[in-house]
Amino acid sequence: MAEKKGIGNVHAHHLDLRVLPENITKQQSGAPEWVDDTFLPDFLAMFSDYFKRFKEVMKKRKKFSDVAKFHIEDMDEADIDYSVVLHIDFEGADPKAKDWNYQYEYVIDWVSRVCAVYPFRFFPFFGFDPRRPHILDMLETNFKDRCFVGIKLYPATGFDPQPGKRSYSQENGDYYPHKYKVHGSLRGPEILENLKQMYAFAEKHNVPIMTHCAPSGTYRATVRSKEKYKNIWRYTNPMNFQHIAKKYGLRIGFAHMGGRIDKESDKKMAVVWRNHIFKLIELADEWTSKGRFFTDASYDIIHLINDPGKKVRLDANIKRFEDYLKNEVIGKYILFGSDWPLNIYKCSEKQYIDEYRKRLNKELQRKYFSDNIARFLFGESKKIPPNYVDFIQKECARENRPFIVPEWIKEENGEYFLR
Repeated sequence: MAEKKGIGNVHAHHLDLRVLPENITKQQSGAPEWVDDTFLPDFLAMFSDYFKRFKEVMKKRKKFSDVAKFHIEDMDEADIDYSVVLHIDFEGADPKAKDWNYQYEYVIDWVSRVCAVYPFRFFPFFGFDPRRPHILDMLETNFKDRCFVGIKLYPATGFDPQPGKRSYSQENGDYYPHKYKVHGSLRGPEILENLKQMYAFAEKHNVPIMTHCAPSGTYRATVRSKEKYKNIWRYTNPMNFQHIAKKYGLRIGFAHMGGRIDKESDKKMAVVWRNHIFKLIELADEWTSKGRFFTDASYDIIHLINDPGKKVRLDANIKRFEDYLKNEVIGKYILFGSDWPLNIYKCSEKQYIDEYRKRLNKELQRKYFSDNIARFLFGESKKIPPNYVDFIQKECARENRPFIVPEWIKEENGEYFLR
């Protein structure tokens, strides 16, 4: 009997609506937070399947334990074995923030603890914003004493990921592309040093990095609606990472593959960025450095799945992915991701992944859902880092829960690997 390959989702989030800044909650749910406390969801659910789903989802996103359980239910229905949970520090995107005081420690603590409730089902990435005070200490703690296995960057909240001179004004040390600042933020030189130290940390500990790469996202809360987004887009440009990946020998994943190329408002930039990403993948594949680039297209087909009128576009999008996966070089670096739970207002995880399963042969499915994700997360050895295993084992013992090793995990001499 063949060993079971783990089916992975490389792009998911656990968002507790209680601790997100209010304007971010509005973006994530599509409605202001106060709407949930009125009669509107119940009323609208009587007339619309969308609002019926909206009502159900909002109730399940009130606290982390509910979010994790909800996610496991969706994963089980879709036959997804594990998901990468990308934590994002949204404080820098909130124009109403007075200080770096939102419940950051609460969030990352809960993200770790729900991983221990479901061993080897969730692999968390630590959200790193170089403007946050004491961020390097937090980074060290969460990889030493918790179970984080990767780093999530979201430059669209307002920071340049390059630790170079152009990252801030020489005159005033400002690091922001617009007038808004979070009080208590670090200044330019400190931010640059944090970036350098973070990349060095990732190199030393073999830690992958996933970065937002699309001309859409939560930066919309960062700038005033009348301002252009080009000041933010330069921070999410994939070319920012060419030198970084090579110098530090890093595995860097570009989320969203540059953006939706079938969405007219994003198409021009998304096409350019997608081409940049593929050029970077081909370039890095020949490096003697360990640096490599990966990419997922999370959220790409969600708006097409339940729309019969857009079936032709859905077929064309997935055919495009089939061609990518068949490419001798690029096909080794394409990752499956759904952007859960941002998809669930429009479709389930099962609907999302099944659209690919219908059209991709078994060999391409193994690359897309399993092999490429395992290599992105843990390198060629696919070895799960000791901090993850140690934390899970200790939490299971503390809570008197069994330490269950699923069939898609291989154990050898006390070390654990993705198959």
